Amino acid sequence: MSAGAGIITFYLKGGLTESRQFLENTSMFLCAESLGAVESLLDHPAIMTHASVAPEVRAELGISDNMIRAAVGIESEEDIINDLKKGLDAVVG
Repeated sequence: MSAGAGIITFYLKGGLTESRQFLENTSMFLCAESLGAVESLLDHPAIMTHASVAPEVRAELGISDNMIRAAVGIESEEDIINDLKKGLDAVVG
């Protein structure tokens, strides 16, 4: 049983292409700009919440093309891990 939700930020090796591959290959995680829900959600700030911010300003803020934010929901730990692994396997090959 899960103790509750949390938000994590991680960086993938690569850039925008790899980030899109990761996002497109998860199925349980939904893409959303708001990370406040009970289900697991993914946000890619460079193309979602901060898309209108100039690239040089995003860089100053530490928002790179390979940055992913995940709000981990209340689904089973095994399902969450398997879905993230599926997305990472698509990027790593």
